[in-house]
Amino acid sequence: MSLTTPKYNVKDALKSHFGFDQFKGAQEQIIENVLAGRNTFVLMPTGGGKSLCYQLPSLILAGTSIIVSPLIALMKNQVDAVRGFSQTGQIAHFMNSSLSKAEIAQVKSDVLSGQTKMLYVAPESLTKKENIDFLSAVPISFFAIDEAHCISEWGHDFSPAYFNIYILRELKPKMACIALTATATPKVEEDIKAKLALKMPQVFKASYARQKLLFSCVKTEMKARAMLEHSAMKQGRGIVYARSRKATKELTLFFLKHHIPTTFYHAGLSHHERQEAMQKWMKGGARVMVATNAFGMGIDKDDVRFVFHYDLPESLEAYYQEAGRAGRDGKEAHCVLFYFDGDIQLARQKLESSFPPIDYIRNVYQSLANYFQLAVGSAELEAFDFDFDDFRSRYKLEVVPSYNALKKLEEEGYIHLNESFHTPSKAYIPISYEQLYEFQVKYPRLDPFIKALLRLYGGDLFTHFTMISEAKLAKLMQVSVSELVSNLEILHKQGILHYQPTNSKPKLTFLTPRYDARNLPLNKKKMDELKQRKVHKQEEMIHYAKADRMCRMTFILEYFGEENYPKCGNCDNCLVKI
Repeated sequence: MSLTTPKYNVKDALKSHFGFDQFKGAQEQIIENVLAGRNTFVLMPTGGGKSLCYQLPSLILAGTSIIVSPLIALMKNQVDAVRGFSQTGQIAHFMNSSLSKAEIAQVKSDVLSGQTKMLYVAPESLTKKENIDFLSAVPISFFAIDEAHCISEWGHDFSPAYFNIYILRELKPKMACIALTATATPKVEEDIKAKLALKMPQVFKASYARQKLLFSCVKTEMKARAMLEHSAMKQGRGIVYARSRKATKELTLFFLKHHIPTTFYHAGLSHHERQEAMQKWMKGGARVMVATNAFGMGIDKDDVRFVFHYDLPESLEAYYQEAGRAGRDGKEAHCVLFYFDGDIQLARQKLESSFPPIDYIRNVYQSLANYFQLAVGSAELEAFDFDFDDFRSRYKLEVVPSYNALKKLEEEGYIHLNESFHTPSKAYIPISYEQLYEFQVKYPRLDPFIKALLRLYGGDLFTHFTMISEAKLAKLMQVSVSELVSNLEILHKQGILHYQPTNSKPKLTFLTPRYDARNLPLNKKKMDELKQRKVHKQEEMIHYAKADRMCRMTFILEYFGEENYPKCGNCDNCLVKI
């Protein structure tokens, strides 16, 4: 189907669609390149305005752009933002696992009717035949790959699901494609181009330098106290990044105790709770947002005056992307990393545990075959309900190593774990111990269910949303899962428990015929190389934290391949020498 694009002027289009008078940086050249139907590679640090580079061409060109995006929350934020500039809600849609079948049907109807200019899709959705058949019928204007570094095993956020993008490229191999990322070393850049089959792309690379960001590192075991002192010296709102959900809640309580309006955000909260926390911070009800790395992508807030890191990020790419959310208005902002020697040791141990030995992975694979009673050569593309807790307890497997072994089997292409496996049911008790005890006395029929929850999950239930297994709870209580769920829902309605059931049952699919575990062809060389790359990234992050002489901006720029950049004169190391 040939598409006819109306005449346009990009500056007029910018004004009419978004209300802006001028472009930032190389946005105009990038947009003109996309409109000309050329492949495009964009490396633009956080805050540079990457999304406009595909949103405006989408609105100008005939047809619908297909935008691959890694996170459900990011898709929703982007779609909501575009709809906010339009008079019709059909202008942009997303298609991912958060939608019901009826909602997906409505999205497809809107797209095929020609009302939708942008369709955001999750890379996982590209494995479903019905989705590919649908996309084959869509008049596509171009492909956009957001967070393109996710396709590179050299990247800091590698996602195997991004390999599914080749299906799109094969679907319409001559279709123009724009790949965008905020963080890519030269090696990652070349890997992205190769994996996405970007033939002779026009490359647009903005400098990573952010002169108004003041970088420093603070070595202390009293990290929370040091953060409090630093925040008192800084004006305006800020973000504190922590790597665990538990830490986000604890730090929030710590800041609130010291009269600093604070809220927290992580992927374990419900959609409503995440939106509530984000709006509270965006509108000034909270000065500080304490969050995991689930927060930040697509957040358009330009007056963030500080970004603190409570834990060592896994790489300089991750650190610079998160730190770059400060000072997007071009004014001075502070980026401070707090750490001590114990953090370094813990980070190294965590990385080591994420690469279980080959023999252990084989053992987990054999245990799966035994668990589902599968003969060698059987079960290709068969999906099974999968109770991870029951599986572990039956074969006496520890949580972290067995989970990491399953991830390796998934990365190697032998199994697939659906989203419900990664996002199981969660529960949180929002009241005090005393209030809970009073409720148990008043309602003795519900007392056993509360005791079972506390027995299995303990005090964590009082501090943060905790992953729970309905099957394990039902087994402990010797009741059916449906009876257990019914009573958890009663506790939820009474305000005693915040219960978030998973969308569907966790499922495990065997993607290949079942192997004899001894002959399972695991790519040890590839795993070892991936481990070494991650170790290298981690050691560079540690080196940055411990560096006490080199300009921090220079350190970061050299890591990303920019050489001969003058010292910033603003970081802690530069200021010591003045």
